[in-house]
Amino acid sequence: MRIKLFLLATALLAVLWYVFVPKPDITQSTTYSTAFYDSSGKLLRLNLATDDRYRLWTPIEKIPLSVQQATLLYEDQYFYQHIGIDFIALTKAFYTSYIKRSRRVGASTITMQVARLRFGMNTHVVLGKIEQIFRALQIERHYNKKQILEAYFNLAPYGSNIEGIGAASL
Repeated sequence: MRIKLFLLATALLAVLWYVFVPKPDITQSTTYSTAFYDSSGKLLRLNLATDDRYRLWTPIEKIPLSVQQATLLYEDQYFYQHIGIDFIALTKAFYTSYIKRSRRVGASTITMQVARLRFGMNTHVVLGKIEQIFRALQIERHYNKKQILEAYFNLAPYGSNIEGIGAASL
């Protein structure tokens, strides 16, 4: 009986959290680099953002469709079908990593990666992964898929101190 009450209370709290959680900022609080071009459009200089990273905002419309499709195919092929979480992939990853104790398998969707990148979570621990799941649901509730994909392309690490496809392409 106590377990049922606990589960019911947990479910109720989760629903209340989902309904009343405010809209998170997924890109505006991040600082971006400044690019300087000559009159012919050639890059002259790219300044570091305030956190010593090269990050240049690029609207989704300027990212080639082929790059978007290739990224989705590699990172999250069901991006447009799920609610921010791929429960089948999560279950497989949990089974492989913790039950079979085989190699660690990733199951983060694009939305979950945006949550991790934006909120700086340690998702290698169970509590971090749970927070990432809740943040992904929060992001999906307040943003459309195009906005989430745009945020991903502008926050994703591309090696060293380069983040975002705009800085990486330069």
